[in-house]
Amino acid sequence: MTLMQLNALRKGLRALRQQNEEITIKADSIPGGNNNGMPSAKGVSNSKENQYQIYFKDKAKLDARFARMLREYSETLKYIESIKDHTTYLIFYYRFIQDCSWTNVAMKIGGDNTADTVRMQVNRYLQKN
Repeated sequence: MTLMQLNALRKGLRALRQQNEEITIKADSIPGGNNNGMPSAKGVSNSKENQYQIYFKDKAKLDARFARMLREYSETLKYIESIKDHTTYLIFYYRFIQDCSWTNVAMKIGGDNTADTVRMQVNRYLQKN
């Protein structure tokens, strides 16, 4: 696993969470109507149903991306759980799973660690393994 892969996963998960929020807000803003995405009669359509159809298409795309990211997340979690050193494990967990900044990771680890200290510990670990 490389630092680029870990960062890409962290950023991808953040983007998916944000997109999911936006799609949920979009769905909540559609007033009443037929919410199964299908027209109520052949050839009959209205703007509410069109909005729901768009919502379901967006939701389906998001669900597919989410499933792919979940597989990658699972692999990353296995990788992080394989780290034997507890401090290094915590650094990886806080940074790449909890999406904390380097400064927050250093504060959570404690022991007079700085953002640069924990970042360099990750770099050294990745270079060795």
